[in-house]
Amino acid sequence: MENLREVMRYAQMHEYNATDLRGHSSGPVGIITYRWQLDWTIRHERTETKGRDVLVLRAAGDDWQLLWRAQFRA
Repeated sequence: MENLREVMRYAQMHEYNATDLRGHSSGPVGIITYRWQLDWTIRHERTETKGRDVLVLRAAGDDWQLLWRAQFRA
């Protein structure tokens, strides 16, 4: 299996967009969702990928800490 760092070293990103950003909080817990689109070249092959991310955060003093991230491909 190829080392991920080695693969990413030669990847080229052409465009990345994040849209439809939505955030909700309930006390010390926050949830953020957004759509994303990635156009990149990896292993000499140009590819477009789309999806949605869901982030769950918790309050940490005056900041937020990421607890969990899920990525769903479109």
